[in-house]
Order: sequence, then structure tokens, then C-alpha cells
Amino acid sequence: MGAHAAFLLLVSFYVLIVPVLSAINNTTRNAADCSCGYYDADTQELFTESLIVYFNETTNLPVDGFVEQSYENDYQKGWNTQYRQGASPTNLKLANSTAISSESNVGLGNSSSSASLSASLQLFIEKSTPQHLVMGSGLQTIRQDIQYGSFRSLMRSAGQWQGGSAMSMIVEFNETQSIAMNMMNTEMPSTAWISTLMHEEFASRSYGINYTVIGNHSEIYGTPSPWDYTELRMDWTSKEVNYWIGNNLTRTISKKGDEPFPVTPCPVYLKHWSTGDFFSMQGPPPNRSVASVGWARLFFNSSLMSNDDHKSFDDRCKVSNACAMADTSLRGASEYAAEAALVWKPMPLRQGRRLAAVGIASVAISVSTFLLLNALLKRAPWKKVKIVKERKQSRFSNDSTEGLTSEQATLAPSSGIFSPGQSTVVSANMTPSNRTRRGSVASVEEFNLGDLAKQRISQFSARFDNEDGDFEERRVQHDRDEAYFRLDGSPIDPNFDLDSGEDKGKEPVIMTARNEVLRKSKEPVIITTVSRSTNSLEEKEKEPVVTTIAIPYSSRPTSSVVEKGKEDVVTTVPAHAPLSIGAGATKLPAAKQRVDYLAGLVALSSLLVTAIHFGLTFMPAVIDPGADVHYESEVWARKTINPFLLNLIWIGPFLMTSTRFLASSYLRNGDLRPMAEKVVGRTFRLLIPITAIVLLEYFLMDCGATKWLMYLPSITWSTWPFTVGYTNFSTFLSEILELAYLIPNAAPQITFNYCTGVLWTIPVQLQNSWLVLLGVIVIREIKTPWKRFGYYTFCILNHWYALSWGSYFWFGLMLADLDITYKYRKWLYARAFIYYPLIFLCFILGFGGLGMDILPQWTTLNYSINEYGIHPDSQTGLPISQTVNAGYPQYYLPKLNGLVFSVGFQALVELSPVAQKILSFKLFVYVFPHIFTIYLIHGFVFWSLGAWACVHLAAYGVPYWANMLIVAIVCYAAIGLSLPLLTPVVETLGKSITSVIWHNAYEKPTRLLPTMYPFSGDLFLSQLEEPEVTVKDEKYHEKTEADIS
Repeated sequence: MGAHAAFLLLVSFYVLIVPVLSAINNTTRNAADCSCGYYDADTQELFTESLIVYFNETTNLPVDGFVEQSYENDYQKGWNTQYRQGASPTNLKLANSTAISSESNVGLGNSSSSASLSASLQLFIEKSTPQHLVMGSGLQTIRQDIQYGSFRSLMRSAGQWQGGSAMSMIVEFNETQSIAMNMMNTEMPSTAWISTLMHEEFASRSYGINYTVIGNHSEIYGTPSPWDYTELRMDWTSKEVNYWIGNNLTRTISKKGDEPFPVTPCPVYLKHWSTGDFFSMQGPPPNRSVASVGWARLFFNSSLMSNDDHKSFDDRCKVSNACAMADTSLRGASEYAAEAALVWKPMPLRQGRRLAAVGIASVAISVSTFLLLNALLKRAPWKKVKIVKERKQSRFSNDSTEGLTSEQATLAPSSGIFSPGQSTVVSANMTPSNRTRRGSVASVEEFNLGDLAKQRISQFSARFDNEDGDFEERRVQHDRDEAYFRLDGSPIDPNFDLDSGEDKGKEPVIMTARNEVLRKSKEPVIITTVSRSTNSLEEKEKEPVVTTIAIPYSSRPTSSVVEKGKEDVVTTVPAHAPLSIGAGATKLPAAKQRVDYLAGLVALSSLLVTAIHFGLTFMPAVIDPGADVHYESEVWARKTINPFLLNLIWIGPFLMTSTRFLASSYLRNGDLRPMAEKVVGRTFRLLIPITAIVLLEYFLMDCGATKWLMYLPSITWSTWPFTVGYTNFSTFLSEILELAYLIPNAAPQITFNYCTGVLWTIPVQLQNSWLVLLGVIVIREIKTPWKRFGYYTFCILNHWYALSWGSYFWFGLMLADLDITYKYRKWLYARAFIYYPLIFLCFILGFGGLGMDILPQWTTLNYSINEYGIHPDSQTGLPISQTVNAGYPQYYLPKLNGLVFSVGFQALVELSPVAQKILSFKLFVYVFPHIFTIYLIHGFVFWSLGAWACVHLAAYGVPYWANMLIVAIVCYAAIGLSLPLLTPVVETLGKSITSVIWHNAYEKPTRLLPTMYPFSGDLFLSQLEEPEVTVKDEKYHEKTEADIS
């Protein structure tokens, strides 16, 4: 019975199935027979070549016309690409058990109504390796001469909940010549979508269709479900690119002017891949997943056809002779030459046209080089450097007291520099070599001044104060001291204000006396200058200022100018006679050294901020708990080192210290002129150098300096670095102006167009500068201490509750007030029982504020989230914890532990000699003058040179720890070498231009004289006729002479 059944089954197979298969074979057509091309009646496009494959009719791999992909990328391009692509032929497989519903209206084989897909091409993708390599699969056409065409494929993406990946059909030559359609299942089925992209477009949702939309309009898209097989189609012509999903035209991109448009011959790819890009396919899948391709129908032109070939084709063929693209019976591929499999290469440019440009450039470079060398050899700057070094060495030599009495030597400051507000005596008995050396100048104090004069001079000297002065000005104190002497060794008037470039209350003039006495006397000369000065902001005349100055014989000018309103009394004294300080004289404090520990504090904060940005760029797991790790040591570094050294709250001391610069002078003397100068120049002081550096960065970015930054995430696994150039100049201006007017808390737009987002602190510093400048005026008027500090407390608490950075600046102002007004350090030093407990408290506050961020590393408690939730929401007024904005605060928002740390650490540094000794480290002192330059350029160095080095070292197989070590050395060495070049530029732009702006705002401009002065306006016309002296001419000369006088 069993044998009989088998026999009947075999007979049925031959009777029923074989005729059907024969009919199918008899109805198929070979695409090679379509010698007149392929025509689409709907689009009216005609193409000459084809490649048609039905994978349900395919039995073996590789498929005719395609080649299997096999590669492993060393790096991958993309701002959010944390995984590298790979492909293996073992991930390609022909499999059964797939069916296509007749409702899809997609013909399979030679059936247009219904069909079953007995086999399809399956493209598998593996889960990521520990090195972030995702091995996928793909096919590539052998032909690479494809130029324009209609590319159609029946594809199905990976299933739901299988992890993000993309099943793509791509026509690509390189990054700037490509079109693609990607079916992406993503991590969540609700976000799955199909993208339609060209070139390097960002995977915006506006360039695609969500699966949900396709499923809700199945009659339009021609598929019952996007999770099933769906036809994708791209029509590429010389004028436009059309993207089709099923029967629906989804997107059209037309060629416009000189905008980039795909024109290059290239192959077609079908591949299953994933890079973990959060904005596109997401993923990669945690386990092996599969996508499928039912068929591929490619119609295109060949770039190998010459003009004669096209003419011959047009003469031979008509449209009516072409095969229809809609004909599903077509199989196979057009014949092609071996050259079609070669990569297209552009025609070499004719070099002859460049000879003129090369010649002109060579001549220009030669002339420029000659002129520069000529100027360099004539000026011989190396000789001046040698002289400066000798003078610096002589400043500290014993020659500074040679030829003086013991009393004079005792009164002389160690620097030997002519100090502001001090008398200067140089013995005429010194040797000529010593007389001309700056180190040979000794200073004594010989004053007979009124009270107001004493106050003004004390104000001037206080600016050089060791502990309370302006850091920014103390930094260039050496240069100012040098400026007290002219090239010929003659000193300048000590009342001359080196900051403003003018004499306070007087017209600038070189210090001189009666020429006869100066020229004839061989002994030191004492000059007593009596003048009446006026305050810059008050018209009231002040009492006379009497200054006694001693000038050596070797330093006297050869001419004498007696200023209006001054009386010069010149006397001579023997070289051996000591100069005594009279009863009415005022002894000024000696010039002190710069406060290196405060400079070190600011430098340390700046360096640690650069280290944080280095970590975010190259070692994200050290900073971010959610980042993937290269080594387990990164996790331990995040849990131990990060909270203390790589904490973003290190920006606090930097902001707090800037308050002293703004308010210290007014707290000392109540003079409004320095305040007015800061108000006028503060914005320009910050924005002018920033604008220059931004322009420099944009220029270098346009030159390709940050080319390798887009490849960096696939090596470092950090998506933090991101920057693009501005689209037009108006955008650039808008972003620069926004820095001046943006009210914190917010991130300015320029942070997306600048290397690292450090510029978000500029609005914080600028806006809070006005708070400090206004607040210090109010504070100084509150004389009662408990009211004064009660006001501080009120302001600090309100700013903290309002999530304002003003709390940092109020605390900084309070510390400056305690030091300058109340001399709290001197008071504490005399009371050890208070001093040491306070030191311990400051230590606890400083390191406790840092230590608060160690809790989230070891526990589930996150203090920052809880503290952030207390503050009010600006839109609803509710606590933030009760709104949708609850969570971890943004980086540009202040945090309480940051405020506590900044106050405690700042006070500890000011009170503890041990902390001062540590922060006086020479490296910190060297870095301090360059902190603004480092602040502006470190991100660009990391994202250009650092990115290039990191990517290429990884490509060479260098271990990641060695890669990071080399990159760190290269980056910081480049920053250090660039400082001597960039810092003078930054300082010149920031200070010199700001000083000019202040002078133009403060000084009354000189009256402009007529062009013809002292002649009459009709001088030349009067030559034609008899000259006459009119009343008008007489009035003209009288008025002009009056103006001059």
C-alpha cells in the first residue's frame, strides 16, 4: 500500500508540477536580449543596462552580477557612530520559509498576482565585539560604471525588539557622492522608520517615514505592513533624485545651481549594518539578527559609453523597441566589458594651466622671505633678548646698593626698580657701566606730601599690593616696571599712570627740571614737583601734590619742559650724603612680590578644566557613568579620581577669583574711575579676543583641521565632541553678540560651532560683572558690619535658590571685603584657637563639596538631582522635582556642592601657608599669564591634532592606553608651544584695544583745526585778486589762536 501511494505521488508531480515549471521557464526573458534598453512609461526615462536578480530563484552564492562584501573598518565616520562596520560572507545565506502576500501587489518570479517566496537572501548581523566592531553582511555590484538609473529592491528589515540595525540599498562612490534608503527597526518598534538620504545628510526624521505611518496607509504604500517585505526604489537622473516607498513618491531632491549633486559612476550596495547611531538605526543588536532581500531590479546607464556609442544607440533604437521596466519576466544582466568593474577615476587636470599661478606664488614667497630676513637681520632681536637677560640678572645683583650709604641701601627695595611713588637716587660716583644698568638704580623714600597726595599715592601703590591687588595687573608688573625706564635709561615721571597711558589729572609729560642745573651738576639731583591735580570723575580742584624726585647725572634729559601749573625746585646733594625722611614725609610700603598662590589657584582650575575636556573627548568612561569602557581602570578612575580632580565644579574658584579683580580697588579707596574703566572695557576685554580666536578656528576648520573629528567617536566611543562651521557671516555675528547679551542660565548657540562648549562661561562672567560692580558700591556704603554681612547672606541665599551663578560672585566679593576692609587674615593669625578650627572647617567644606559627587559612583543616591529638585521651575513656579524638568541638572547650571567647594577651597588657600606653598609651584605660575589663551584654544587642539593622532594610531593597531598617552603628550605640547605666539596676540587684542576704547571714552577729544590753518580759507583764491584783510579773516585767526592756547 505504501509503495502504491509513493507511485501515485510521483506521477502527480510529473503531471501537474513539471508543466507549470516549464511554463514559467518559457515565459521568462533574458535581459541581455533588450538591446534597445529599458523604458519606464510612468517617468518616461530610458536606461541602457540592467541587472535583475530574484533570490527565490537563486540556488548558489555568490549571485551573478554581485560580489560578497568582506571588510573590517579601522574607523567609522559619524558624530554619533560609536561602533565600526564590518561584513563577512558567512553572514549571507539563502533560506526558505518566507512568504509574500498577494496584497503587496509586488510581483515575484513571473507572477503578478500572488506568489510564494520559496527562498530569499538573508543578511545576518552579529552582536558587537568588545572592540565595538559589528560584523554585518552585504552585496556589491561588480559593475562600477553605473551612472544614473532606477534601482528597485524588495526588502524586509530586522524584526521587532531585535536591536537597532539598518537594511539598506545604497548607490555610493564616496561620502559626498551617494544616495541611500535605509529600513531601520531601531530599539523600539514605535520609532522604526525608513530614511531617504543624500550625501552626508544628518538622519533627520523629516527625511523619512515612520513605520506606523506606512502601516496606517497600506493602500498608498502598497504593503500591508512595513515589517513585511516592502519595495524601495530610487530614480536617479542628471536633474533629480526621487525616493519611492511602494507606490508612493516620498521625497524628491532636485539639482540646484552649484549645490553638490551625485554625478559620479559607482556601484550599488545591499547591506545589513549598524553603527549604534542614536539618531538613525540605534543598536547595535544584542544578539544575532537577520534582514532579508526578495529581489533586486537595477536599470541604469553606463559611464563607459562614449558620444559615438550614444549616437549609434539613438540611430539604432526607438523607445518602442525598449523593454518595459515593469516587465517582471526579465532575468539576468546586460553584457559588459571588463573595464566596467574598475573603480572610476577622474581625468587628471592639465598642469599647464597652473604654471602661471605657481610662478606668481614663487615670486611672491621669495620676495616676502627676502624682506622678512632683511628686517630680521637688521633688527637683530636676539641681541635685544641678550641685553634684556643681562638687565634682569643685574636687577638682583649686589650692584644695586653699590655706592650708597648703609641707610640708602636699607631703604632700597630688593628689585632695584624705580617704584611708583618713590624717590630715586643714583650716585654719581658709580662706574659708567653700572650707571647705565637698571640694576644699579636704588630707591629711597623722600616725600613731603599733603593728606590728599598721600591718599592718591597709596591708592596707586596699592595696585601692586601683594595680596589684594589685581591679578591681571600684577601679572604684567614686571613689564610695567621695565616701562619706568626709557631706552636711554632715563626714568619717567612716577605720577605717570601706566595703566591708562596718561598722567593722573595732568597732561602727560616727561619728568624734567631746569635744564641748566641738570646738565652741569655732577651729583644726584633732587627735583620737587608741585602740581594741582583733579579727579577724573570730579571737577573739584584738589590740594597740591608735592613730589620730591632724585635723578642721577647719567639719567638726565637734555631738555627741560616746565608744565603749566607746576613749580620745579631743583637742588643738588653730595653723593655720600644720606637722604633722611622728614617729619612730614610719608613712608610708602615697599613693592611686594606677586601673589603666586592665587595665580596658581586660577591656573590649577584652568588646567583641570582642560583635563575634564580631554577626558570627555578621549576617555568618556572616566567622566560619564553610562559610557562604554576600554579598560576596567577607567571605572575605578571615575569612582576615585574623577570626583576630586575631574569635577566640573572646578570652574567655581575661577569665577570667584575674578570678583577680586573687579572690586578690590573700589573696596580700598572708593575711587569710581577704575570702576568706570571696567564698566566701559569689560565687554570688549572678553569679546574682542574671543572673536579673533573664533575666526581663526573657523578658518582652520574650513581648511580641514577638524576632518578627523567625525571619525573619533568610533575609536573613543564618546559622542561628546561636535562642531561645525557657521553657515554664513550673519550667523557668526549673531552668535558673537549673543555672548554679550545672553542672560544665564543657558548655553549660547556658539557652543555648537566652537571646539568644546567652554564659551558658555562668558555670559556668566559678563552678566555677573555688572552684579559685582553695582554690588560693591552698595556694600561699601553699609558701614555696620552685621548689616553688611547680613546683606551678603540675603543676596547669596536668594541667588542660590534662584539657580543663579550670582551666589559665587557674592561669596567672592565677601571674601575680598573680609581681606581688604577687615584684614581678617591678620586678625585670625593672632588667634590660633580660632584660626586652626577655621582651617579645618575650610578643608571639610572644600573637599567635602568635591566628595559629594563620589556618592553616585558607589551608591544609588544622587545628591545633585535631589538638590536641583528643590529650586523653583521658571515656567510653573513649582519645585523642579514636581515638573517634567526633573533630573540631573545641565552642565551650565550651578550646584550647591560646587558653591560649598569654591568657598571652602578659596578660603583655605588664602589662610593656609601650606596650600599657598603648593599652589606657588613654578608650573602654575608660568601657566597663569596664559590661562585665557588656554581657555580658548585647548578644545581646538584636542579636536584637530588630537583627533587626527588618535584615529591614525588606532588604525595602526596601537593599544588604546598607549594611544591616549601619546595623544595627551602631543596635545599639551602643542598647546604649550603655541602659547608664546598666541598669548601676546590675545593680550594685545584684549588689553590694548580696550585701553584705547577707554581713552576715547574718557578723554575729551582735541579740537580739530581747520585744514588751512594758520592761513585763511581763501588763500589760493585770493592770489587771483588783490588781497584784502577782512574782518572775517581777523576773527578767524583770533578764534584759531584762542583754541590753540
